[in-house]
Parts: sequence; structure tokens; C-alpha cells
Amino acid sequence: MAVMDDLTNKIFNNLLAMEYVETKNTHAIRECKCLLCGKFTNVTASNLKSGNTKSCASCGQKVTTPEMEKDIVSMLIEGEKISNIAKQFNIDRSVVYRIKKEALS
Repeated sequence: MAVMDDLTNKIFNNLLAMEYVETKNTHAIRECKCLLCGKFTNVTASNLKSGNTKSCASCGQKVTTPEMEKDIVSMLIEGEKISNIAKQFNIDRSVVYRIKKEALS
């Protein structure tokens, strides 16, 4: 069994890792506090460390401007990978998926 990193009170983007909650399918789940709005959310330790999750879901939806969304749609049309777009704009992948969904509707 692997040793679990102590992430308590460490900041990852806009999330403060609080306490260990549980392990699901070999992934350690941490309760985190969003530093933007104060809400609590559960995030896997691997998503915290990799930067895949940067804030709570409600704050992740508010981080783009209309100009950014236009650029993101252009990149999607050109076939750019969602993960690469998210990294370039420093946003969560769920935001890119939302923009993609809105563009297709």
C-alpha cells in the first residue's frame, strides 16, 4: 500500500486542502475550501496535485470572458485537445466542456 501524502493546509490553485475524507477506487479524496468563494468541495488528491481541479464547480464556471470563450471555440474548431486548452487558459476542463456544449447548441 502506498504512503499517502499529507496535503492538509496546502494550497493548490484556488483550493485549500483540508482533511482526508475517504479513498474511492484507490483515489484519496480530500475536503477542500475554495479560496474564491469559501465553499467546500471534495477533490481527489491526484487532481489537486496535477492542477486538473483549480476551484469549486461554481467558481470554475465564472472564470472566462466573452473574448476567452471566442478563442476557446476557435481552438476547439481547429481540433485542439480540451486538456491543452484548459492548461493554456488556466481553467478547469469542465469549463471548456461547458463552452463546447454551448457552442454546439
